[in-house]
Amino acid sequence: MNPLSYRIKKAIAFEASQCAPRECCGFIVNGEIIPCENIHSSPESNFAISAEDYASAEDFGTIEAIYHSHVGGMDGFSKHDIKACKQCNIPWVMVHLPSNNFHYIDPTGNAPYEGRAWSYGVHDCYALVRDFYIREF
Repeated sequence: MNPLSYRIKKAIAFEASQCAPRECCGFIVNGEIIPCENIHSSPESNFAISAEDYASAEDFGTIEAIYHSHVGGMDGFSKHDIKACKQCNIPWVMVHLPSNNFHYIDPTGNAPYEGRAWSYGVHDCYALVRDFYIREF
């Protein structure tokens, strides 16, 4: 399930604009965003969420996605983002603040067959074949 409704996008974009020049970060839980403090030592180009914020988000319900912003630079997920997304096995949402473009990756295999944005190692050709095989066979 892709949790990117218009309302969610608007809320994340607003938070990203308020946090700039630092990256914003947080969780999407039960269709709502839960903003978290970016505790990374370089918050202008990276983000980190504390274990306490993670535990608090779980208290609200099922974590649907982790979100963060890029305040400049790359309009898409970095290699580090993709690796971390795969390691935590939770979908990620990212907004590129200068362009207001949203990106979504789902390492759990729940991405749709059509319309998934290509992302090496998460939503690439092999992942499409793997997801199809797992779901259909």
